[in-house]
Parts: sequence; structure tokens; C-alpha cells
Amino acid sequence: MAAVRTPALLVPPRDKYNRPPLGRIFLAHKGERWVSGGLVGMHGDRFAKKLIILIALSVLSVNAVAEHRPLESAHSAPVWSAVLIPKVETKPTRHYWEDRENAGISFLDDQRILVHYVNMDFGQLSSRQSADVSSPFRLAATLVDGDAGKALLTREWGTRSGGTAIRVNHGGVFIRTGDTLRLLSGDLVEMQKIPIEYDSAEGMIDWDIQVSATRKSVLFNHIRLDPEMTNTVSKYYVLDGESFEDREVWEQEPAMRGKAYSVSDNAIGYVEHSTYREQVVIAKFGSRNGDAVWHHRNEGCYDSGVFALLTSTAFIYACKEFSFVSDGKLEMKQRFDSGETPVNAKVALTENGRFVAISLARIDVRSEDDELVDHLSRLRVIVYDLALKQRAQELEISPVPKQFYDFAISPDGSKLAILNDRTVSVYQIAGQQSEAAQPADGGTTPNFASHMRR
Repeated sequence: MAAVRTPALLVPPRDKYNRPPLGRIFLAHKGERWVSGGLVGMHGDRFAKKLIILIALSVLSVNAVAEHRPLESAHSAPVWSAVLIPKVETKPTRHYWEDRENAGISFLDDQRILVHYVNMDFGQLSSRQSADVSSPFRLAATLVDGDAGKALLTREWGTRSGGTAIRVNHGGVFIRTGDTLRLLSGDLVEMQKIPIEYDSAEGMIDWDIQVSATRKSVLFNHIRLDPEMTNTVSKYYVLDGESFEDREVWEQEPAMRGKAYSVSDNAIGYVEHSTYREQVVIAKFGSRNGDAVWHHRNEGCYDSGVFALLTSTAFIYACKEFSFVSDGKLEMKQRFDSGETPVNAKVALTENGRFVAISLARIDVRSEDDELVDHLSRLRVIVYDLALKQRAQELEISPVPKQFYDFAISPDGSKLAILNDRTVSVYQIAGQQSEAAQPADGGTTPNFASHMRR
């Protein structure tokens, strides 16, 4: 059998004086043989040969598990950082690192970032008629140049103490300010304004907005009590993310509430929890019955976790571990570090679904005034490359935020933006080319889908 050629040189790390570490050898390849280039601090050819064998075995062992080792970021320094949120007063949130109402960040497109925050203006009273008339809660949205960090323009609206949301789609931006829904253009010009009626006889509870990874479908979830006041009901409205025309309207009981759920261009999926098992259910838009497409048998999560549809048959789920599933098959699984859990309901996707970012937190529980209180002690953002089935980047958030926190990926997968309190930092995603430069295969299927099982 022909000998397998090995790399020309295997050299261990050297110290600051460029010396190999004590008791280590470095190996050089000549022809078909490995030879010892030196043994520092030790003597004996027989001992060196034994070490060569041990190192060769260890190399094989390392190669066997290299596929599962995370890729460390080669670009830990941001491309730019800028303070984009002024000092503001806001309502306190216990788990502020999970919050997106008081502040958040989104990529409007590959070049522009949208940063929003809620400020409290105690000089204004709350109008019963509308927050547009008067409200102590003010929503500000700033459009930022994603390449330079320069603020381009800022808009402001009155909002309520709860129910603030900003969602970006292909055609513009949906903004909810309490009892009002607005449709804005890409330049934050108001195109349409819709009041949200709260009819006590109908028993309406809330609205929620979900946008597909491609940004081509927008789902509005109108949660209310049924006329008999016995069960909750979700009434869904699906709009085209470019034309904003209605595509589907249907009702489902019980309401989609308190679950991790997500939408693709033509389906809705959610996670059902039970003791020591979770399952993912996916249903086409308009259907009241879904199919359980994947069962995850593991230690129960006891919370919503992180779930996102990539297509109608592919999704990611993060609880005790990160899982990527396509067509019912587990394509990738990776455990988190001990004591780390995903930040609930926070996930960022590229438009073709190849790159996914989640955040991992370590929470310390302390006793304060005879009450157990959660404290954030560690925070990381992990970017996964689902085509290569590995971590593409890891960023340690230091210092950990005290008030605001969010993250986003540009639609083409070239940039990662982090909001840490008042500062926004943009990073180049390590070792990855822009998805805009990659060939597309059309439709709503992720561009990498045809390569996933190669």
C-alpha cells in the first residue's frame, strides 16, 4: 500500500524568544519518512521515536474530532463602534438582555442598520385617545450607515408602556407603538397607519409580528379570547413582505402564545414542550393542523428556548444544545458550555438561511433582600454556518450590558452588529464571503440547501 504523504511541517507553539517548549519535539517530513528535528531539554533517540509515535496518534485523534471543534473568531476587533443611543430613562426590565421592546437593532439592508430605543419623557401625560397625541413613552429609531457607523436620520413616535415592536421586511419596516401599527418605507417615511382597536367585548389580548428569514412573508398574530371567554384564539394575517397585500387569513385555537414559534415563506412552526421531550410542529399557512416533524428526546427545557424556521422543512432549535434539522434529519448538533443557556427568543438569520446567530448567557442567582435575583455574568454571540455545519464565529460580550442588548446579521451574511447598552459595534463575520457573491438557486429555498448533505 502506498504511503500517505503528510504535511511538510508540524511545529508546536514557541515562546516569546522563538524557542520550542521544553520537552517537545518538532518534526519534518523528508520523502516518505518523518524525522526528528530536535528534542529540547531531553536526550535519547529511542525516547524521541516513542514521542513521534505518540504525537502521530494524537494527530489522528485530533483530526477525528476537529469537525466538532468551534471556529474561533479571527476578527475579534470590530470594524467600527459608536455610541448611538443617548442617556435615556426607561422602564426597568428584570431580564433586560432578553428584551426587545425597550431597545433593539436590525439590518434594514446590507448597508443600513436600524437602531431603536424607548425613552421616558416625564413632561408628557398619557393620552387615552392615542399615544400620538401625548405619551411619556417615546420611541426613537435611528438609521445608521453600516459601513461607517454614521447616523443618517432619526424618527420619533409616541408609544405605550408596552407593545413596542420594529420588524424589517423586504418592502420596508413595520412599527408597532402600543395601539398603532405603522408601515414605513426604507427611508422611514410613513406610508400607512392602522389603529389597533381593543374591544373589551371581544376580549383581545395582544398582537405579535413574525417575519420569515427571506423577509418575504409577514405574519400578524391577533391573540384574543373567544366569545365564550373560555379559550384563547389566534387570528393570523399573512402579508406579502414586498407588496403588503393579504395572502392568508385564518383562525386557530388555542392561541399561539407562550411558545417559541416562527414562520417561513409559507408555513408556521412551533415547539411543544413535555416532560423530557420537545417536538417541533409545522403547518402550512391556512391549515389548522400541523405535523410533528421532529422529536427531541432530552432533558426538558422548561422555557421557550430559541426556534427559527429557515424553510417549511428546515429549522434550528436551541435549548440545552444547538440543533439544525432539515427534512426531519438532524444535520448538526452541538452542546453548549456547562452553565450556559440561549437567550430566549433572540435569533438572527441571513436571508438565505445559511448563517444563524444566537446568544448564550450564564446567569448567577443571588439573594437580595430575601429574594433570589438573576444576574448576568457572561454573554456570548455564536454565529453558525449551516452549510459547513460548524461555528463560524464566537464573540465574547465584555463588559456585559447593564441596560440594553441585541444583535443582528446583515441579509448577505457579511456583518454582525451588536448593541451593548448605548454602543453599537459591527464585526466582519470571520472567514466568510458575502452571500451576495454566492450563486442562488432561486425560490425560497436557502442557497446552500443543495449542498447540505454533500
